[in-house]
Amino acid sequence: MKEEIRLTIVARESTWHTDELVREGKNKGVDVEVINIKSLNGLNKLVDSLGDVVFWRSSSLDIPLARSVFLERVAKKRELFNRGIGENPLIPLKFYQQKMINPLKTITGIPTYHFRGKTGLKNAVRQGLLKFPLVMKKNLSARGAGVYKLSSIKEVGDLKIIFKDYVFQNYIKNDGDFRVLVLGGVALGIIKRVKGSDEFRNNISLGGQAVDVRDLPEAADLKNKAVNIASKFGLQFCGVDFIYDQEDKIYRFMEVNTVPQWEGFQGATGINVTEKVIEYVKSLAEGGRND
Repeated sequence: MKEEIRLTIVARESTWHTDELVREGKNKGVDVEVINIKSLNGLNKLVDSLGDVVFWRSSSLDIPLARSVFLERVAKKRELFNRGIGENPLIPLKFYQQKMINPLKTITGIPTYHFRGKTGLKNAVRQGLLKFPLVMKKNLSARGAGVYKLSSIKEVGDLKIIFKDYVFQNYIKNDGDFRVLVLGGVALGIIKRVKGSDEFRNNISLGGQAVDVRDLPEAADLKNKAVNIASKFGLQFCGVDFIYDQEDKIYRFMEVNTVPQWEGFQGATGINVTEKVIEYVKSLAEGGRND
């Protein structure tokens, strides 16, 4: 009798996404468990208890050192889903992502700045590198959290933040942004996310709407770019976001989401992402067992 495949999802708590993976796992003969990691005590024993494949979503470990130690140990003994995160803890950082994309000739990013304090930010505005309104983002964040629009020098002066935790960009005039979901080197599809009322962020988690744009003339090009970006960062599963700059008339790379949500994407496109993730997990496990 063939041994059942085990998938361990590391997450702080159960969500729609983890619940869907548990449900779909039962349909596909994959035993899915969801656990949180709070410390590295007994690390070897912990890793030995994990499933054939480990899917990182989030944890209560300190970031990035403890997380890196955990993922590095997991990668030595298990199939780590999104191995790139374990190999390079900088990947989720927005500043790092933009700097890695900048040298690419076929992909245009967003000029992104990092400052030690208010003086550096004010000087960048005076020099014309940044202009109001500008966007301030947490360097490590997701689902639109920690993203703010600044409209004046006074607002800069009123900031009470730890500057090293934020990056700054010019606001890109747009009517929505685009998410390509990549799994195993394949672009599953593309959606456009359109902001809700009284909101400048397009995130679905903040009330934005998802629309399937597979017929967009640039869809194939954006999907190819997304696959290349996912490969560059060593990510098997990620959301790659682009925005159309209405002033410069070009698509710009926004960011890679290393822990993508897919409820809105799945609803808009009709693509059963959950099923595809489980099937991919099976291929990883079976490949590992054949090594």
